[in-house]
Amino acid sequence: MVEIIQKSRSFISFRTKQLISNSFVQNVIIVASGTAIAEVVKLAAAPVITRLYGPEPFGILSTFSAFVFMLAPLTALSYPISIILPKDDSEALGLVGISFISSLFVVSLIAAFLIIGGNHLVVLLNIPEIRSFLILIPIMLLTITGLETGRQWLFRTKHFNITSRFMVAQALLLNLSIIIFGFIYANSSTLIFLTVLANFIFAFLFIVQIRKYSGGLSIFELRNPIHLFKLATNYYDFPIFRTPQRFINTTSQNLPVLMLASFFGPGAVAFYSLGRKVLVLPSMLIGDALSKVFYPHITEVARENKSVTNSLIKTTAALALLGIIPFGIVVVFGPPLFGLVFGSEWVKAGEYARWLAIWLYFAFLNRPCVAAIPVLSIQGFFLLYEIVGVVFRVVAIYIGFFVYSNDTIAITLFSFVGAGLNIMLILYVFIISLRRNRVLIHLEK
Repeated sequence: MVEIIQKSRSFISFRTKQLISNSFVQNVIIVASGTAIAEVVKLAAAPVITRLYGPEPFGILSTFSAFVFMLAPLTALSYPISIILPKDDSEALGLVGISFISSLFVVSLIAAFLIIGGNHLVVLLNIPEIRSFLILIPIMLLTITGLETGRQWLFRTKHFNITSRFMVAQALLLNLSIIIFGFIYANSSTLIFLTVLANFIFAFLFIVQIRKYSGGLSIFELRNPIHLFKLATNYYDFPIFRTPQRFINTTSQNLPVLMLASFFGPGAVAFYSLGRKVLVLPSMLIGDALSKVFYPHITEVARENKSVTNSLIKTTAALALLGIIPFGIVVVFGPPLFGLVFGSEWVKAGEYARWLAIWLYFAFLNRPCVAAIPVLSIQGFFLLYEIVGVVFRVVAIYIGFFVYSNDTIAITLFSFVGAGLNIMLILYVFIISLRRNRVLIHLEK
């Protein structure tokens, strides 16, 4: 018996060393550790911040952020996501340049629209609280492009440690600033201005990294407009399919924020936003880190004409096991847990979180499949999926608000629809990857 135990320990030790020595696993650990520290900083600061500011300022910040996140996919036309794909660095840098050009053009149009029709939009949506902050939306959109483009270049060049350090630094700077200014001037203006400023600073730092790790090449190495146009058209599926897909996805995910703001005020938005913020921690700690590393990994696997199905199954199964405990705890103990941690004003956020956990668990599982979509060339399907998804989500919210007049029921229906859609997406991607395997086997014969 002792001999069996010793052999088992030796085997486990050997497999652990093998796993840790794997470059893919090492990169996941690097990104996950940076994400984990950043999220621990946010979580540690949250009980102080929630007690300093209260629900209403948080609701206004969340409403402002909802507008930004809805528009963000349009700014660079999803070209930053394509930066990882080219084999040649000069071509990838051309895509960096295209990302910035697209962003400047689109953000200029958005800024013009907000200047001309911003007040009408605020009145139409019945959210007057964000009228004073509309001018900051274009600035925030430009910073998001800088952050996303810089991150994708660092992922391409495998400088995962830099992204991790920046994430931790950003979390520390923003949350400490919010706490310090909260003792002086605890309102929505403080939250929004500090959020924009922190993002602007780190967008600049990420852009600097592109130049630093470009191997001496210029961002506009392809200066000829014809070459840039050809390069942009080579990756046409990102603006044509991925941009609308991402826009529809972010719109559907932020619909509850805008509808809660319109019908129930910023307090309800704060409860929803805090509940979701806590529940996306597993995604931020593990899912985001894994998908960022998994995307270049699965791209390399596909380039070598190897099977992507095994990687998808193993990674999804690992996430399923990892997510059971954190999401399960919120389902069972949500309301009292939120009241204890964040203050008695936030018990309702725990009630929202209890139902949101069902949706976000399956959203946590679908990270590898979403990362594999460009590789499997099914972005057209993904766009259709998002269109259908947003229709079902709107119907769910409509029933909750207008049939039951109950915000909790609306959130519950929204969450069940979201869970079902994510399950369908995972199954479809698995089916497509299996079909690809059969084609590869047939070609080898």
